[in-house]
Amino acid sequence: MNGHLSFDEGWKVLEQGIVKCSKILECTSTRPTVAEYMNCYDCAYRMAVQKNHYCQEMYNGFKTTLAECVRAMV
Repeated sequence: MNGHLSFDEGWKVLEQGIVKCSKILECTSTRPTVAEYMNCYDCAYRMAVQKNHYCQEMYNGFKTTLAECVRAMV
């Protein structure tokens, strides 16, 4: 990944990681590989430190997704 990331581009990558982790909680998937983990970490880091950062948008997205996951599991 090089250059500026738009929120939509980055969120697609992060969303894949969130889906993978929610499947782990449901016991329907294995742990993410090191490459998958690093891809999500790199994406989130880059989205947070670039000139037009998306920290608040990522926070809101994770908060909403986590709330939906908890609601679905309970």
